[in-house]
Amino acid sequence: MDLYGVKPLVDRAKELFQKDDECQLRYACLELRFCFELIAYRQLQQYGEKIPGSVVGQWKPDQIIRLLASFDPASEQGGILSVGLQNSPDEIPTAWATVGESKAIPWRTFRRHYQTLGSYLHAPMPKADGSAPKPINREKLRVMIADIEDVMSATIILAMHKTINATCDCGQEIFIGENEYEDGELARCSNKNCGRYWHKATLADGDKVLQAAKTIFFKCQCDALMPVPVEDVWKRFSCRNCMSTYRVNLGYSEVKKLI
Repeated sequence: MDLYGVKPLVDRAKELFQKDDECQLRYACLELRFCFELIAYRQLQQYGEKIPGSVVGQWKPDQIIRLLASFDPASEQGGILSVGLQNSPDEIPTAWATVGESKAIPWRTFRRHYQTLGSYLHAPMPKADGSAPKPINREKLRVMIADIEDVMSATIILAMHKTINATCDCGQEIFIGENEYEDGELARCSNKNCGRYWHKATLADGDKVLQAAKTIFFKCQCDALMPVPVEDVWKRFSCRNCMSTYRVNLGYSEVKKLI
């Protein structure tokens, strides 16, 4: 069983790995990098439309894995899914049947492997002292292949998530993972024809909700709050207390001082 569709790539990588040729070894690195990309995209696909807002538009596999780990901590952990054999909902099962086993590569390991492979796909930088560039580390590739093959042994892909969501005026559902939630931050509708901003807010009773933003408040370096209407968020704005001028950067998460 190959739920991630990476077996042909791994097989080619292992064949190239056996050859005593640096050029062939680089092609093996390319095949392995494709494996990590397919693993990330397949894991993301498991969430359907319920993906965290911060993942929308991402294409870097290592960042997708990191954001999914924030959205769903179980996404970077393997586990066994079992069902109880008792029929009564009021009875705790004493017998269980295994449905399947999931496998995952922890984000930090995934990121390290992916970036290492990326470095091997670039022409090596000549050294100032004229010495030969550092060769591709075959032992690292062996570890990567073992990690990928472990993921290939999975018989189920799990996606568990706890979300805060809202329905935008355009009809698009907005999902924020509980672990990526921080009071006061902004979320944005993923509908490219809408793009409306939403506040992540915590109510008096502790409930976490998304509220449509009409005015966005930024904090100046002088600690004064700067209210900015949503429709003017891309324009320059100034602090009325110290007259510093700001603009919003493309990450929607902070302001950069101009004057």
